[in-house]
Amino acid sequence: MRLTVDEMEYQLINSLLVDNLENENIKKLKEKLNLQYIESNNISQKKRDATKNATKARTETSRIKIENTINLARLENKKLTTYSLAKLSGVSYNTAKKYKHLLEI
Repeated sequence: MRLTVDEMEYQLINSLLVDNLENENIKKLKEKLNLQYIESNNISQKKRDATKNATKARTETSRIKIENTINLARLENKKLTTYSLAKLSGVSYNTAKKYKHLLEI
């Protein structure tokens, strides 16, 4: 099971564990929590850049698909909804919603 905590929650949990360090199981839990917290914040800059570039490429691909679908529909004088835009362009409904403003131009 994974658990996502922010900095404040981590500090709170850590302080609760420190107060009860006499229990051996709590000592082990605190060590494990500290190790996982350190590992989760240890993402390299190279990995962050790769993720950013991949997101940019996906976004650009989706935008191009949507713009092409809108232009084609306008040439054919078809009325598009967000749902039909998503189906025709091959993107998800939520992605099509992000470009809803292009339908109104």
